[in-house]
Amino acid sequence: MEKILQKIRKGMLARLSSLAVIESKIVKPKDLQLILSKHARVFEKPIGLPPPRSHDHAIQLVAGSQPPNMCPYWYPCLQKNEIEKLVQEMLDVEVIRHSKSPYSSPVILVHKKDGSWRMCVDFRVLNKITIKDKFPISIIDELLDGLHGARFL
Repeated sequence: MEKILQKIRKGMLARLSSLAVIESKIVKPKDLQLILSKHARVFEKPIGLPPPRSHDHAIQLVAGSQPPNMCPYWYPCLQKNEIEKLVQEMLDVEVIRHSKSPYSSPVILVHKKDGSWRMCVDFRVLNKITIKDKFPISIIDELLDGLHGARFL
């Protein structure tokens, strides 16, 4: 690989690692285990809403537009019961709360690989009338390019 890079003077070298599976347990490198254990709180299921901050963000709508208040989609009984169960679970752990907001968007259920359901909110109508942020999130490729030469110690 080094000879090829010397000839063409451009290229990329990547190191791929895999996690070995032994008896249905994932074996992780020790440095990865240290990072995961140090930041275990990040991977826990959220409980409650985040604390109030010094600045609350608001969704800025295009002038003259009305907040979308759409009726829900039609759901089969099985999905309707699942949506009610998911909403109740989120209310119980206070990840969501009751709202009297004029905004309303329908939800859809998507099957996950483990057979459970994921609830996805359809914000397409709201997105159409939202004033776009002046400072969009960076493109991941650009962020990764900025790490050129960085090392994990």
